[in-house]
Amino acid sequence: MDDSGFEQRLAPAVMRAFLKHIPAELDCISAAIADNDAPRLKQAAHRLKGSSLALGIPSMAALCLELESAPPNGAALLTQLTDECRRIGLRFELHLAALARED
Repeated sequence: MDDSGFEQRLAPAVMRAFLKHIPAELDCISAAIADNDAPRLKQAAHRLKGSSLALGIPSMAALCLELESAPPNGAALLTQLTDECRRIGLRFELHLAALARED
């Protein structure tokens, strides 16, 4: 899925809010997987999927969609999602730093 250049369209405040929000969502997904709590996993993955789609990050949304069904490979998907969040977070941080240098 192509999410190239999405950060160019986002307001800095939106990026910062998303970065702040991600750790809690990943923790909630992780806890739901650990507790084998399918309803909580579906809810948490759905929330993050919605945020990802709203920000134009289909790669994250696709992983969240898979997690919504509480698959047996949920832990592996969480690892992929965490890696993707780090990748997106780095892109946001670099973009925010570049904007700060322009000011």
